[in-house]
Amino acid sequence: MKSAKPRAVASLGVGVLVSVIVVGQSSAQPARSSERALTKQEVIDIYMGKSWLWSDGIGYFAPKGQFTAFAGAGRDRTAVKGNWEVLDGGRLCFAGVWIGRQGRNFARTCFLHKIKDGSIYQRRMPRGEWYVFRHNPEQESDQRLVAGDQTGG
Repeated sequence: MKSAKPRAVASLGVGVLVSVIVVGQSSAQPARSSERALTKQEVIDIYMGKSWLWSDGIGYFAPKGQFTAFAGAGRDRTAVKGNWEVLDGGRLCFAGVWIGRQGRNFARTCFLHKIKDGSIYQRRMPRGEWYVFRHNPEQESDQRLVAGDQTGG
């Protein structure tokens, strides 16, 4: 009987030790990120009725789904009239025939959007890198969207 008592205490000690280790591990795990894809409505709210100012042009997202844009300057300028749409998973796509000095070229361009810790991230599909589209709070380096059609068209 004397040998059973120390075993029970030893078993109890191991059980307490295991419980302490398990509890310690679960509290040491990092908090989950607040990252998620933007909803369709969130993406629509960002773009609809606004012009996206690019480094070499402007794209306008009309309320009824028309997309007009230009890029480049002088002889290298191209322009497009097409459509834009928002799909599940934070996806924005615009498509149309770009017309320029080199001729006509159909293109469909899509971007994914997600939010993490209050900042909106964007990447060009299919293989673009994620970058901050809009910081929280907003910063000078953020992508610029302004109300109305700024394409002059």
